[in-house]
Amino acid sequence: MKVFLPLLLTALAAHLYGTPTLGTVSTTPTTAVVGTPTVITVQASISDPSLIAGGANLLQLNPNGTTTILGTLHDDGLNGDAYAGDLIFTLQVTLNAPTSSQIQLQVSAAFKGLLQRVKSPVVNVFFQPANAPQQSIAALAQYLTLGNTGAASNYVGPSYRNSLGGLSQPGLNTLAAIISAGVLVNSQNDLRIFQSPFVAPDGTATTVEFSMVPGPNGQWVINSW
Repeated sequence: MKVFLPLLLTALAAHLYGTPTLGTVSTTPTTAVVGTPTVITVQASISDPSLIAGGANLLQLNPNGTTTILGTLHDDGLNGDAYAGDLIFTLQVTLNAPTSSQIQLQVSAAFKGLLQRVKSPVVNVFFQPANAPQQSIAALAQYLTLGNTGAASNYVGPSYRNSLGGLSQPGLNTLAAIISAGVLVNSQNDLRIFQSPFVAPDGTATTVEFSMVPGPNGQWVINSW
């Protein structure tokens, strides 16, 4: 039986090094404002020693099925990379989109003895209107006043979903009023912090603070209040 040399080398590499894998790939931030050029930091954990030097590329997946190489990730402590040699490879790129959409990114890495590159799962950067968090607040408040806690739960973090079902309708109305009155006081990457005035039943005035982060689909949710 004939064995082609490239296949033999691939099998030998797998035996010597094991099957190469890519660790976690992340983007910071994961959301950006439509029409605004935004610097996105992409990081990939690659600890396999068989990685070819300079062999980790960042790809953009285009709607027509093609890919564009945006650059090479590096681990030298420069240009956005936090620490040299920590096996966290980094690339900073400027992305933009004219309409609400998502840009799909993927890391592709070349390893010794492998004919094909190893690719990471796709990660997304969501381009949205500047008021996307406020749009989620408005939707959440509407569902609360309607008593639709099932729909409202899509706009809060997992740890808060069960608590919605335990509130009476007056309680849901109060919560809706609080979040509707929220004023944005801090904005940084994928975090938005709001503050809202609140008067307790005993007449005590206080300030309620809640924060929002984007969920896996880019929709903003309340993760702390």
